[in-house]
Amino acid sequence: MQISYTKPAQHALKYAAKAAREMKHPYIGTEHLLLALREEYTGGIWEKNDIVQPVRYQFNAAPLTEQGGSYKYLIGGIGYKILNEREVSVTGLAAEYNVIQIPATVVINDKVYKVTTIDKNAFSGNKEITDVIFGNNVTTIGKYAFSQCPNLRNIRFGSRVKRIGSNAFAQCTKLRNFILPASVRHIDARAFYQCPAVKVIRINSTALNYVGKKAFAVNKTVTIRLPEKLFARYQKLIKASSVYSKTRFVKY
Repeated sequence: MQISYTKPAQHALKYAAKAAREMKHPYIGTEHLLLALREEYTGGIWEKNDIVQPVRYQFNAAPLTEQGGSYKYLIGGIGYKILNEREVSVTGLAAEYNVIQIPATVVINDKVYKVTTIDKNAFSGNKEITDVIFGNNVTTIGKYAFSQCPNLRNIRFGSRVKRIGSNAFAQCTKLRNFILPASVRHIDARAFYQCPAVKVIRINSTALNYVGKKAFAVNKTVTIRLPEKLFARYQKLIKASSVYSKTRFVKY
């Protein structure tokens, strides 16, 4: 006898399996199913110390608060604000989570919006975040967006990030090595200021044209890897922004 499941049930089982893997449990039990049902039917997110994982199957978001005539919406534990007819920005978190995945799109009132911006101060000072994965529609990361997040270790930028605001990742003391994608053009002052755990930064950008003051004053021992064809230009640009004297520049 073949058992058939409705789509919501299929999604719930999928989420339950994911929850079990993330918790490193060798089984799928009622606790995982309850978390999955909460995700599927309420748009809620698993409890503290689990993963914020926006999924493709989103229910319409309800407005939470209104500020200056603009509503904020909550989807999967992440707050959003409508910018225009096609785009939304991320305003912050509604709870405490470790791993945040910013989706490429969200659905609000039966309409699909691209997630293009991380608002200023959106996650500043958050003590729970360890990892951030940006969706491929994010183009702008606002100033102080992730500043002083003491446990932030890993960031994975999307393929369309163009601008990183001032102090966006400043004083993230556990931040590790990261790669700036080919799309990056503009890095504001102190974007990665005083991040002592970073050892290597790889810049894949082919269009970088602005580096603000002390944007890469990360620490005294960091190595910055630059594309060979743009090495001289980028090295000059970054040095002019003021870096520590022992900062190493390496071609790749």
